[in-house]
Amino acid sequence: MYYGNFINYVNDKNLKGGNMNDLLNLIGSHRSIRRYKEKMIAPSILETIIEKAQYASTSSYVQAYSVIKVTNKETRKQLSQLCGDQKYIEQAAEFLVFCADLNRLHNVTKNTEKNLKMDMLNP
Repeated sequence: MYYGNFINYVNDKNLKGGNMNDLLNLIGSHRSIRRYKEKMIAPSILETIIEKAQYASTSSYVQAYSVIKVTNKETRKQLSQLCGDQKYIEQAAEFLVFCADLNRLHNVTKNTEKNLKMDMLNP
């Protein structure tokens, strides 16, 4: 398992006091609660959330994904059913789908000096 980013986070003292035990406690106390308010997220906040998600570490430093905001109720109902009847997909005020998108990566790099070869992505 790779701990590089985790160790750098602690060593850089981004955690108040730089105490690894505090960080481990914070990680261990994380909970996922899927009860959502019907209130829509302000567009500026949603844009910031997506922008910050783009800073997440990825393999080879490429963000080979697209984010799709799904607003159509029927589409969300179908997605909910395809995902094991997860009702929050239908009920949440906002629903974003993160999709692996190697074509996007190819299109972004095809006009650069370092042209990406799609066969590099398929070992």
